[in-house]
Amino acid sequence: MKKNLKHFLSTLLLLVSLFGIAQFSYAQAPASTTPQGAGDADNSTEITDVGTIKEWRTFEINVGKSLTQSTSYYQVYLDVNGTTIIADYLLKTATGYKVIDAKASKTVNLAATTYNIMNRCTANQKIAYPTINAGSVSNVKVITARNSQAGTNPLPATITLDKGVTFYVNNPAGQYVTFTPR
Repeated sequence: MKKNLKHFLSTLLLLVSLFGIAQFSYAQAPASTTPQGAGDADNSTEITDVGTIKEWRTFEINVGKSLTQSTSYYQVYLDVNGTTIIADYLLKTATGYKVIDAKASKTVNLAATTYNIMNRCTANQKIAYPTINAGSVSNVKVITARNSQAGTNPLPATITLDKGVTFYVNNPAGQYVTFTPR
């Protein structure tokens, strides 16, 4: 009974986070919360393919550890030309901010250059990412950031995004410790 309740609560938490209802602080969230990346899937096949909550947390944490802590921001809600996206990380650059997106799979080699990584994006990411990939985007509204790794350096209300989204993918498929930028 206790195991069933735990499974039910984990499933409920996953569903809540998929619909963007829950907002957790990365630094304060209990180990059982689901990072935004697990909600990146647009369908149930991809949801089951991204891995367990623990695997996803490990993966996103390892991606975050590889970034410059003093200039990176975690789980940032952005309004890009009227479309809301959640950037797994924003990295401060000399010219603006770079969107970093962590994607993982238990079965698909996302590091393969022949794989269309956009297949792993949310509906809103599929709208906003081509705009970001085409060139820098100014006047992007920062809606909220779950947690700043940058500590006392809060994000301004409006930012400029650098050209291109950098994806960090697990490599090889099925493990969640190492990753490859692509």
